[in-house]
Amino acid sequence: MKISNSWAQSIFVLLALSRLPQQKTLTSLALAERLELSPTYLKKVMKILANESLVHSERGKGFCLARPLEDIDFYDVYLATEGRSGIFNPQNLLTPFLNRDPHDPRKCAVSYSMEKLQKQIEENMKSYVLGDMMNEILVDFDTADLDEWVRLNAS
Repeated sequence: MKISNSWAQSIFVLLALSRLPQQKTLTSLALAERLELSPTYLKKVMKILANESLVHSERGKGFCLARPLEDIDFYDVYLATEGRSGIFNPQNLLTPFLNRDPHDPRKCAVSYSMEKLQKQIEENMKSYVLGDMMNEILVDFDTADLDEWVRLNAS
């Protein structure tokens, strides 16, 4: 299983936006510069996050969180960046593998195991809440520089 860079970038964008004062926004350009990312690519990521209601876009101003970090988990970000098609794509290889009737209702052990694994991964990702992550960061790191950067770049 491979998760795109957009996922990790989105996590840090959301964490940065959580430091904004009420009614303030940050531009995608400012975020791209801070995170040393391509501004063009980050604009696409921000659009994805906005479409999934993780961030709110104020035309001409920038972005802010659409909901509190306590209401966003890794799986929410995964769905936004990786899509809703699932981690595994069933290929129905049991039929050609065993040369069996494609209408046979018996479930393939491999497909069943992959579905079970998918559910476990989803549940595990849902247990990582961004609000908890930010709390850990605040305990383990000095965020004064980040907070000052947010203050200077917020509009």
